[in-house]
Amino acid sequence: MPDAPSQGLVVAVAGANSAQAMTIASALAQEADVSFLQEVRSPAIIEAVQKTGASLVLLVSAEADDLLLSTCGEVVAATQLPVVVFAESAPPDTAGQFVRRGASSFIVKGLSADRIMPIIETAMERHRLMSALQSELINSRNELSARKSIERAKGILMKQQSLSEAEAYDSMRRAAMARGLKLAEVAETIIALSGVAGEPRQAGG
Repeated sequence: MPDAPSQGLVVAVAGANSAQAMTIASALAQEADVSFLQEVRSPAIIEAVQKTGASLVLLVSAEADDLLLSTCGEVVAATQLPVVVFAESAPPDTAGQFVRRGASSFIVKGLSADRIMPIIETAMERHRLMSALQSELINSRNELSARKSIERAKGILMKQQSLSEAEAYDSMRRAAMARGLKLAEVAETIIALSGVAGEPRQAGG
């Protein structure tokens, strides 16, 4: 079971009618501060998130239409927060569209007081996991790119300055230490200079 949200949870709710707002307020009374907006419009929601410090956005709509889908994507992109979508009706295959736009949860005809908090907890945990996976993927790509640059720069030094692989690497390492740079940054400089000047200077020079 996901950990309960920490104290200080703030939820921005957009689009709820009076009855839905009462249901949400009742469900979250002991769990979160809730900020209500009448319209489901991206600029207003984003502004509310900034003002309230919301940690989750809840979109409520009678129908899961293109406007709601667009709003969901824009809010996710602008706030990087978990977004939960409640709709009274939705065409087939709609859930996948909302998930691809970044929604952490998409619920049809499920706005009941006893379900709201578990859905929010699950959405927040899913968002944390996806964010962690995305960070790991970005780091892996950066590391792979750095390794490729280092290998390419070593090859340039070996070919153009008649160095062994160990000598080329040591030259780059000393240059990085002397300049307070990462090895990959030195490698990128060598690659750039090789394209401009045809033959780079000694990396440690």
